[in-house]
Amino acid sequence: MSGRPETPTPADQQQPDPVALPDEGDRELLDYLIERAWQEWLRTLGREPANDNKHINRAA
Repeated sequence: MSGRPETPTPADQQQPDPVALPDEGDRELLDYLIERAWQEWLRTLGREPANDNKHINRAA
């Protein structure tokens, strides 16, 4: 073992930011999955989901 500190490799330096915002494709998938989960939750309550999607705030 030498007395100098370890040099980080390029792979170590390129870790993704865990709080980074998703890109557009990921955001669309996330919106879709949230919508499906919302509809399924409403069905478990014995209600049919609204088709107008007014309950979703889309900031696009």
